[in-house]
Amino acid sequence: MFHIATRQTLRKEKDTMNIDFLKALLQSRKFWLAVIGMIGAVIMFAQGGIDAQALTDAIVTLVGIVIGGIALEDAAKKFSR
Repeated sequence: MFHIATRQTLRKEKDTMNIDFLKALLQSRKFWLAVIGMIGAVIMFAQGGIDAQALTDAIVTLVGIVIGGIALEDAAKKFSR
């Protein structure tokens, strides 16, 4: 039998993919290390240890590292199949 995709089934599949992505993200050590790094940078900024530019640089760098790490993991999974 052929299955005709309806909006409802497509929405369910998309929701499942989003939930799976969030689960993987919350289980990622890179993600939690980046969160801890950002919290540390914000605390240092609040205490006057770093200025706004350094805080921005730290956050942008951490986000870039996490995105790069996730991209590398995805590429490795894709090529290992």
